Amino acid sequence: RHDDTSLPRLFFRYTNTIMSRSLSYAIVKLTLVLRDPH
Repeated sequence: RHDDTSLPRLFFRYTNTIMSRSLSYAIVKLTLVLRDPH
């Protein structure tokens, strides 16, 4: 079937975007904390 291959691909792409976005956010937050310890 076609759904079995297209769905996981879409899901992984979606999670990949979320992970990279949250990762970059965490990096920015970490650099801000390290630069200005408060």
